[in-house]
Amino acid sequence: MRNFSGLPLDDDIIDRVLQFCPTFETLRSAILTSKSFYNVYQAHPRSLLRAVAYNVTGPTLPQALRVVRYRSPEGARNDINGGVANETSGSQTKSDPGNEVPATKSHSDSGSETESDSDEDNEGDGKTPKLVECDEDDEETDEKTPITPEEVHQLCHDAKIVGFFEDLFSLRHKNRRFKTSQLTPTESYRFRRAMYRIMFYSRVFSAEKYEDFSDDDEAPAEELMKVRRARKKFFRSFFSDEILQMYAVSSFLVEMVHWANEVFTLDIEDEESALAIGLEWIYNSMQEDVLHVGEDYELMELSSNPFTQNYLSSSISAILEERNAKLPDRKDSSIWRVVLDSIDGEQDPCDQCKIPTGFDLLGPSTYDFIYASRPHQDNLSYFLKGKLSRVDRSCLYKNSDAARYPKIMETIFNDDIKRPEFSTWKKEDWLCKNCMENYLREHLHLWLLDLKKQEGETIPEDCWYGYNCRTMTHNLQHAQKLNHLCAPSRGT
Repeated sequence: MRNFSGLPLDDDIIDRVLQFCPTFETLRSAILTSKSFYNVYQAHPRSLLRAVAYNVTGPTLPQALRVVRYRSPEGARNDINGGVANETSGSQTKSDPGNEVPATKSHSDSGSETESDSDEDNEGDGKTPKLVECDEDDEETDEKTPITPEEVHQLCHDAKIVGFFEDLFSLRHKNRRFKTSQLTPTESYRFRRAMYRIMFYSRVFSAEKYEDFSDDDEAPAEELMKVRRARKKFFRSFFSDEILQMYAVSSFLVEMVHWANEVFTLDIEDEESALAIGLEWIYNSMQEDVLHVGEDYELMELSSNPFTQNYLSSSISAILEERNAKLPDRKDSSIWRVVLDSIDGEQDPCDQCKIPTGFDLLGPSTYDFIYASRPHQDNLSYFLKGKLSRVDRSCLYKNSDAARYPKIMETIFNDDIKRPEFSTWKKEDWLCKNCMENYLREHLHLWLLDLKKQEGETIPEDCWYGYNCRTMTHNLQHAQKLNHLCAPSRGT
């Protein structure tokens, strides 16, 4: 049937076109472009919103919707066991302080289902967590409840975070040569499914609910046991391979927390506990949102809170032990193989010293991440020769934006500043940390001198003692009067 506007396309074809919109922004633009498109959208808003939501999240839409439809019950800080949205209606379920975590049905890659039947799930003392009564066809989320505009916004927001971490996961553990994800569709599905489940877990067992507890107080043992039982019930509803995938992805997230810990000196002792704040906190920290990171971290002293220590691993370990399975060591690289079917370049050597370094190699796609603890001008002096590190930085460079690690690496391999003994080194080389630092120490002062020339500064006469000059460290006038970005021509 043709649309009355006269566009020479049947409505079902237009509907099919709209279903393939990759984003909600594209869908909006399409329906505002043509009245025919708009009328078709008005006739099928629910199915089109769900189709585009699938395009945004991929096959992890059920897990993504479960996250956005979760609402913490009123009085969340007293509801330390969490509350969870009723998965068939999107509404929330409230109960006494031993609030329940649902027994979800989980689908493996083959589509089979599993449910919990542990005796512990049937404990009924009125205080311990109880399973949500699930309909027979209940899954992680339903296929019937319409997706609201608010959910659209949150789905896009969460998908952006998950996509960001997938790119990083790929860079760090799949293929270091690309900054965008190289995961296969199956690998991506495993990673994203685990991410959304961890995101859901961090909302059900949010750090905010445990602010009133710390090691300074005598944490009620009964309350702590309730939380542990509730968390075990959460994980018990999944297959062991899915739990291992969640553990692997959580280990990757702990790596990202470690990154933020190093960059912003947060002094988090138990880095896994930071997952209790949520994945958005880690995402913001990776965006160098220092103020946001600081404010969120003041939410609570995570490392001293018994409810956030070993936030996921203790419950996962307990479940795997029940199933006679072993919890992998986070430091064992084989942990990633529960998510990845193949890994590229795991044993690649340094192009100069030939030592196998793998994913810790520094190159065009990795140096700005691996050296994240040194991207700022405050740390630039670490690589300077002689006594230059003890000089006021204004004497060395004025353009702080240019003197940042990623920008330095774009030009420091230029032939016009490269020392003869490094003539074969190239910007495209993959270098281990030692080789890269060696190159930087031998060239950073030359790069800074070249930067000054490019910016039109007048270069003063060289100091006889160059970068080994003692006087420049305590005499600012001398440091400014002469050029010290040079090798000494006289002894020190």
